Amino acid sequence: LLSGLFCIFHICGMIRRRLKHPMKKITVYSSPFCTYCLAAKRLLHELQLPYEEVDLAFDDNLRDQLIETYHWQTVPIIVIGDECIGGYEELRALHTTNALNDKLA
Repeated sequence: LLSGLFCIFHICGMIRRRLKHPMKKITVYSSPFCTYCLAAKRLLHELQLPYEEVDLAFDDNLRDQLIETYHWQTVPIIVIGDECIGGYEELRALHTTNALNDKLA
């Protein structure tokens, strides 16, 4: 019972913080055949973080523009706000080191 109450208070606290400080937009530029893209989207889903997905499979012009803008050659390209954080491994590292919340603030 106590652990259930703790979870409810924890979730309520998270919701209050998000309402007070809206988080930056997350955009995942991906390809449907990319396992790292699927892993990144799965992690964001597990963390209950909303994101916009942009499929690059058939848009070479956008892909070239993103490479030029962010200097990142592979998918996924994960952008938080205006900052490219890299791909799945960088996203996972930010989460593992508890630095992801700072990026989202």
